[in-house]
This record gives sequence, structure tokens and C-alpha cells, in this order.
Amino acid sequence: MDFSLYMASGSGVKGEDQLDKVMDKLKTYLLQKRVRVKDAFSDFDPLNSGYINKTQFQQACSMLNIQLTPTEIEIVTEEYYEPDRNQVCWRRFDDDITQVFTGTNMERNPRATLYSHEKTLQKSKDVNHFNDGTKTKRLNGVLRKLKYQCDIKGYILRNCFRDFDRHRHGVVTKAQFLKCLPFKNMKPADINLLIERYTNYDGDVNYEHFHNEVNKSTNQRTHSAQEQTAFAKVTSPLLSTNARVDDVERQLKRLIMRHRIRIDDGFRDYDPLNKGRVTRNQFYSVMGSIKFPKFQFTDQQLSELANRYEMTDPTGVYMIQYRDLLNSLVSVFTGQEMEKNPSATVVIPKELLSTSKNDLSEVQEAKINRMLSKIRSTIYNKRILIKHDFMDFDRANKGTNSTHISIPRFCRALDNLGLRFSPQDYELLARKYDDTHTNEVNFRMFIQDVDWDKQDQDISVPLYRKQSSSKSQVDLESVIDFIQHKVMRNRIRLKPFFADYDELRCGIVSPTQFRSALSSATIMLSNDQFDVLKDQYAQDLGMNYFLFCDEVDEIFTSTQLERDPRKTLKDTASFLNKHKFTRTKDASLSPLLSRLQHVVKTRGILLKPFFREFDYHARGKITKPQFKQCCDKVLPVTDSEMDTLVSAYYNPSTDYVEYLQFIDDLDPEETRTITKLTDDDAALIASNKIMSTRILNDNFTSEESDLLENIQSQAKRSRIRLKDALQDFDPLRKKRITKNKFCSVMSTLKFELSPSQLSLLCDMYMDSSSPINEICYQEFVDDVDLVFTTSGLEKNPTLQTTMFSPKDRFARTFKTLGRQTAIFKRAFKKIVYATETQSILLKPHFADYDPVHKNRISKTQFMAACDILKLHLTERELNHICDEYDDERGDIDYLSFVRDVEKACKERPSANPFVG
Repeated sequence: MDFSLYMASGSGVKGEDQLDKVMDKLKTYLLQKRVRVKDAFSDFDPLNSGYINKTQFQQACSMLNIQLTPTEIEIVTEEYYEPDRNQVCWRRFDDDITQVFTGTNMERNPRATLYSHEKTLQKSKDVNHFNDGTKTKRLNGVLRKLKYQCDIKGYILRNCFRDFDRHRHGVVTKAQFLKCLPFKNMKPADINLLIERYTNYDGDVNYEHFHNEVNKSTNQRTHSAQEQTAFAKVTSPLLSTNARVDDVERQLKRLIMRHRIRIDDGFRDYDPLNKGRVTRNQFYSVMGSIKFPKFQFTDQQLSELANRYEMTDPTGVYMIQYRDLLNSLVSVFTGQEMEKNPSATVVIPKELLSTSKNDLSEVQEAKINRMLSKIRSTIYNKRILIKHDFMDFDRANKGTNSTHISIPRFCRALDNLGLRFSPQDYELLARKYDDTHTNEVNFRMFIQDVDWDKQDQDISVPLYRKQSSSKSQVDLESVIDFIQHKVMRNRIRLKPFFADYDELRCGIVSPTQFRSALSSATIMLSNDQFDVLKDQYAQDLGMNYFLFCDEVDEIFTSTQLERDPRKTLKDTASFLNKHKFTRTKDASLSPLLSRLQHVVKTRGILLKPFFREFDYHARGKITKPQFKQCCDKVLPVTDSEMDTLVSAYYNPSTDYVEYLQFIDDLDPEETRTITKLTDDDAALIASNKIMSTRILNDNFTSEESDLLENIQSQAKRSRIRLKDALQDFDPLRKKRITKNKFCSVMSTLKFELSPSQLSLLCDMYMDSSSPINEICYQEFVDDVDLVFTTSGLEKNPTLQTTMFSPKDRFARTFKTLGRQTAIFKRAFKKIVYATETQSILLKPHFADYDPVHKNRISKTQFMAACDILKLHLTERELNHICDEYDDERGDIDYLSFVRDVEKACKERPSANPFVG
């Protein structure tokens, strides 16, 4: 797009009132930026005479970053130029400019009238008004199109331009306005019309006014209404003045409370002595500079608000007592003089933020109720969490403390959830939940009406929900029994929790501290249960926790056993069995469990992973909604059957569902524990000849044992994990795969097995109960993984395990006659003598050629290492040494060679082998 079509030429200001316009422009800029010009000119006037030359004056003006043309700077220079001195009086210029802040010589004339900058600031915000009806009609049509695009695409026009307006003045240049327009394919005539409409006195574009007019709810407005902000509230003239001011303050309190706005900082800039009062103009300036969301003062509202807090200071000047206004507005958060009365109760007016649904006609209300019933039924049957879908369309606040979205987004969210209605029905729902009358829907209020589980409400749900019971059903024995069970199960010692509140260790704490200590120990009691304890252990100064702890700790041991060593202690086993959970018996439960057992077995379903997603601490229990959600995912059950399962496995003492008991009834194999190994089995495993769990029960032949040991050795050397590769062919986790798939996996993992060995391996782990001759790969994986660790160590932590040493890939060829030759004996004696006399470490030199620690190096590498060590061996002697320690592939077993030399060094040779 060629922006030059819309840019005006940058010419200077012309006309009779040239100087006035330039001065107004300077004053407006300095007032908005809070710039003091004195510092810029004093740098060129070290003697503080008040005069500088023209060049210095123009240079100082350019340093102020004011957008003035050379013609405008020349006009200002000529105004303050004095021909007698041939210099410019910058001090007079400074006195005229700083009138926007304060007057000069106020100490001599304190009642002098200050400069009124309201009209100056208003000029920078005013926009052009069309007197031509044709242009006005065209403008309304363009705004309607832009309004439609904003609603569909979610544009917030104000935010598009604020990157170029850091000080939030509401205006940008024409080039910035064209660059930030988010709309595409706009006609050049329409863009020219917008620029002509919203260009202000300084030639900038007022985007704030553009944003407000686009977002108006209706396009047919009078000329006076167009000059107001779209969200300005027009006060009814029928109300009294006090009622109107009260209404304005109530709106300000609501905005301050919702958006956490601080308004006192602006007043402090005008009140450095903290007197609590400012002038009327300063009051207008502060209230106008605060950006209240979707609210702007009218002149009448601001004037009436100032009149309420107007007072006369000791000098007779009318001032605004802003501190009284702040105290009234801040009362939504705290009270006044809380430091004098810290125990005072502060009542937060939450009714300011409360909204209600709109009232419709009886026919419309009946239609709304039918639609809500249909939505509730759909959400309940499909278990839909609708809150997150609405929050995806909440782009303004990213879902944080936001309650409203636009009507088109509300309709799209319902359509994405599969809740499709006619456009008239969507419009009816939007009218019902448009509580702010801003064409936005309160989706949180809608969620509260239709959500079946009420999980999307902003309420705190306690982690532990103890069922309430009447005080007549609560006795001391049941309360102590409940606490002892909690303490016994979690191994809790209560006395340290109470000792934190008892620094003198007198054994007495207050009832509040007593209950806090129990809460810290995760023991939650109802009010009736705590009252029973309070009546039992109450004393004059509080509650005796020593007696309470001694009685609770009897579940572990009894006090003063040294005086009565034959005292009978409490049987903890019977105590735990008494509190053990047992499911309720129901006639319809047995056939239901039988059907679910068949489903779990035929489909190969693992239930525990689904329930563990909600049980992060592995406690074996979850809430009722979580249990229903898990069962609905994996098991085909109806609502009535679901209620039967919940009632059967619900534990009222903890208010949770025992899902481990449920899994044990359906699939005992999934929850079975590993049995403890006997001493003979542990000795067989510790022998490290073969590591297998099946060898303990099955009689493998020697050929099968050698094959399994070969596979274990290859897996250990190459760090191969078989389970992941085999499970890729078992999507249902039946722990069985076909023979072809099993052979394919073994080939992919590059196990060196012959066809006969592979066939023998398949026969070893063939599942005889399978009609298609499947391989039970889980047993095979368990046998092979024993080379890495022993399963069940958490159940038997004292089991002694040894590291598996894989057998060599190529066996060493032992030549019994080689050691008897004279050449080998002489060469070996030379090596032993050199190693002993020179203190040579043989292994590091050979290990340099073995980076992967195979304990094998080539013959050439062995000879090179011997040459580096200077063992003085002939070629024939080296060949005899290599022939003695080579393997089937021709590599040298240098580790065995080093061990033999170190063993011979201990015998210490008696003579030098090089002599004689």
C-alpha cells in the first residue's frame, strides 16, 4: 500500500494567529510530557543573564524534542528577540511557557488567576466533524463494516495503536495510524475518510476516538453523542445531585475493586506537602488522566464530584479535599485508621461485582430452560469439561480472572462442543447471559448453570471431606480409635506437633493450638469430634496434650513399662484387621464383576495405569468422580452399574473409593506381589552361571541353558532392552505375540542366533494354551533382564545380588603344549623379570588399544605394546606368546596374559634370564 497517498505535506503554520498556535502547541506538549525548558536554555547561559543568541535559542528548542518546523521556530525566535542586545531573552520565553504549570511571582500575588489549559488540551483531542450528510452516511457505513470485523476476529483497536503511544495520549501520527490498521483490503477512499474524520488540531490522528466510535452499540447517534466516549455514562437529569454523585462513586468503587486501580499517585504529584487538597484544575487533570476501563467522566459528573469535596483553605482559596474522596473509594479494600483499631472488621462490598442474568418473557424463559436441560444432558453423558473451550476464546486476559467473551465466540465455542442450535437460539442465550449489556456473554455464569459436576465454579474444594455426624453419635472411644488408626497407618508421632506451641514443655496448650497441631499432623476432625476431645482433656489453662498423646501412642507402646514389664500391649494386627476395608455385598455385584472380569481378560486391559493418573501418591484410593471417570474410559458400564460399583468400593471412613481392591477383584494377576526367594534359589542365582526365573521351576536342558546364557551375554554387552521392541507388536498388551513377530524382533535387535537356536528359543517360551502357538515374551524378557537387576528387591531388600559377567564372544584356544616349550618359558621369564625389576604396569599399555573394554586386542597391537614396554623379545618369542593367548578369531586375550605375569611376579625369579 502506498502510504504517500494519505500523507499531507509538512508545511508550517500560517495565518494571523501564527504565534498563538505555535505557543499553544508548545504548551500542550510540555504539559503532557511534564517538560521543564529552563534546563535546556541554562546550558547555553553560564552567567545566568537570561539571554542567548539566536543559534543557541534554536538549538535549545530542538533539544526539547518538539516537532516544530523551521518556520515555527523562526516565529518564536523573532518574538523574543531584542535588537538592542542582539540576543534572545529565553527567560521571558520560559515564564510564558511555564504558565501551564504555575504562575510567576505567586508569592507577591497569591490570588492571581492561573492559566487554564483545558481548552489547550481539548484542541489536541478534538476531531473534525462532517457537516455534509453524505460524508456522515459514508462514515457510518464504514464504521459498521469495521465493527463487524472486530466482532468476528476479536480486534481491540485501542491495543493495535498503543505500541506507538507509550504515554497513552490517544493520538498517533498519520503514518503510524496507517501502519497499525489491522483491516485488510480497505478502499483508499475509506482510509482517506477515516483520516479526515479523526485528524486533530496538531495533524495527528486520534485513535482513541476512532476506537470508541467503532465500538458503539448503535450507529444512529446525534452530533453531541458522537463527541462523547462510547462508554461514557450519561447521568439522568431526573435524579438529584447527591444521587448522581453517589452513582458515580459507586461506579468508581466497582472499577477500582475489579481492576485494582491506584488513583492516589496522581494527586501526590500536585501535593508535595501532603496537605490532602489540590486545586480544581489539578483535580480535573488527575481524574482525566486515569484510564478507567469502559468508563469516562462527563463534564457534569466531574464538576458535581468536585463540588462535593470542595472546601476553602486558610488563605481563602477554593480547593478540592481529595483525601476524603480517596478514603471513600479505598474503603472497598480496608477501613480507615486500622492502626488504631487493628481488630476492627472490614466488610468488603462484594455486591459491587455481583451481576445477575437478564429477565426475559415467560415464553423465552421456558425455551431457555429446555435448551439448558438439553445442554446439561449432553455434557453429563459425554463427560465434557466445557470451561477450557470457552477459555480458548478468551484472548483478552488469557483466561485469567476473566468472565466475558464476545457473542460470536460464545456461539463458536458451543458449536465446537457439538451443541448446535439455530441463530435465534444463540441470540436468546446471549441475551440471557449478557449481564453487563456490552454485547458480551458471561460464560462463567453459563457454566455454573449447565455443568453437571460443578467443578468449574470458583470455589475451594477441601482435600479431605469428613462426613458430618450428629454429636450424639460421637463418643470419645470412636474418636481415639479413628486417630489411632490414622497415626498407625501413617506412622505419625503427635507430641512434636504440640511441642511447637509449648515452649516451656508444661504440657498445656490452648484449644486453638491443640486443633492446629492436629491439622499439621493431617488429622482432620469435625467440630463435634473436637468438642468431645475438648471436654475430655480440658484444664484450667487449656488442654493437656500429654495425656492425649500417651493414650494415642498406646497403639505403638505403653508408658512406664519398666515398672510393669508384664503389661499386655495392644494387638496391632487385630486393630488393623478391624479397620481393614471390606466391600459391601450386593446381589447384582457378583454378575457385574464376572462380566467385567471377562472383558478385562479378553481385551487384555491394564486397569492400574488409568487409576494411577489420579493417584499421584500411590495411596490406593481416589474420589468418586475420579473413579467414575476412569471406569467410563475403559469399562462398558451403565449409570446404574456405575453406582453399584461406587457403593461397593466406597470407604466412608476416608470418603474415598478403594480402587486397588476393585482391580484385585477383576484381575488378581495385576496386583499380585512377588514371592520371596528361598535360600536355595538365591544361591543358584548367586552362582551366576545362568540367571533365570524359569530355571527355578522348569528343568531346562543344558543346550537350552547355554542358549539362554548366550542371549543374556549378548544383551549385557550391547545393553539391549527387549521389552520396548516386543511391545510394539503387542498393542493390547496381552504379553503374547506370534512366532513370526518374535523372530522378526530378534533379527532386528541383531542377536547372533542360528535358525536352529531361534527355533529352540521359540519352543522354550511357547504358550501351550494359545490356539495359534503364540510366544509368551514377558517370561523371556524377565529372564533376560535379570542380567541388569533382580526384580522384587523392594519386597526383599536384604537379598544379596551379584553382577552378571557375560561370557566372551570368542572363546580362548588353550594350547596345553605351548607352555612346555623352551622358547615360551624363556620369553615368559624375560617378561616377568622386566616387569619385576622395572615396576612396569602392563594393563594400561594394552588397554589403550581396547577403548570398549572387550579384553581383546589384535596381534599387531599386542606386539606394538610389547615393543613400547621394551621387553627385548625376539619375533619368534612374541609369536609363541601370541599363540598361547589367542582366541578363536585370532585376537589376543591380554587380560589373561597380564594376570599370569602378575601371578608369576609374586614368586620373584632367582636369576637373570638374560645370563647363560
